[in-house]
Amino acid sequence: MDFVGTELLGHKYFAWVDAKPKDVIERYNLLTDGGNYGFSAEIAGKYLNDDVGYHEPHTALYDATMETVLNTHTYRLNKNRFEKYLNNIQFVHWTYFKSRLSSAKKRVKRDSRLIKPLVPIKTKEKQINLVF
Repeated sequence: MDFVGTELLGHKYFAWVDAKPKDVIERYNLLTDGGNYGFSAEIAGKYLNDDVGYHEPHTALYDATMETVLNTHTYRLNKNRFEKYLNNIQFVHWTYFKSRLSSAKKRVKRDSRLIKPLVPIKTKEKQINLVF
């Protein structure tokens, strides 16, 4: 969710949630119990498909399918940024959503190296070819 949470879930996402009536936000868990914006794959899927009723069954197939759709969509919008995420997986911090940071501001924080990568991978030079 690093790529999707940083690149896809920005101001338009916050506006999408805020435009919903309070009862819809509560019924479909668009905000956490603490009042923060959700950023799970299921919430991102609701946003991407503009379907608050979407419910992910949380099985391997559905999880993989939804995450593939989210990453493919985000990749198509942000091809030039994708390499920043390869071998540099980081947490998407909940405070970024609480503060309603735009995607651009989340990128700056992410790229500033203030956050250490979760999975630092040292590899010999390899060419990675991704086909979408």
